[in-house]
Amino acid sequence: MRRDGPGGRMPTKDLVPMSGRLLARLPRGIGPDGVEQEVRITLDDYQGSPFVRLALWARTVSGWMPLKGRFATVRRGELAETLEALQAATREIGAEPEPEPERGARPNAGRSGRGRKAGAEAGGDWTRNLPPAVGSDGAAFDEL
Repeated sequence: MRRDGPGGRMPTKDLVPMSGRLLARLPRGIGPDGVEQEVRITLDDYQGSPFVRLALWARTVSGWMPLKGRFATVRRGELAETLEALQAATREIGAEPEPEPERGARPNAGRSGRGRKAGAEAGGDWTRNLPPAVGSDGAAFDEL
């Protein structure tokens, strides 16, 4: 792998110009494809209408680039309700920042469900979402 950045590190330049004003860069660690990722939050406008963009970017051997189709936008009229929802989520799941993963670590490796925690890890009963073990005739399922 080519390492062009200072000190032999991967380059930090953006391959695609980022529109808007950068508000935050949130490190995501190493993604499922083995490359470093981050979420970028920008304030932008389209034909005079401001909006917020949340986009997933990945560091390649040539520099940073946005991942196609991996973004969301929030319009001005949606900001207040979006903020309330995020604050409610913060209260419900906690505001503790996750520890930054070690370089080279793959936090989602070996997990199914695209990085979601399952079963006891999530602190819940994973069986609650299963269909009933009873057939349409009322008989218990026992074909295993």
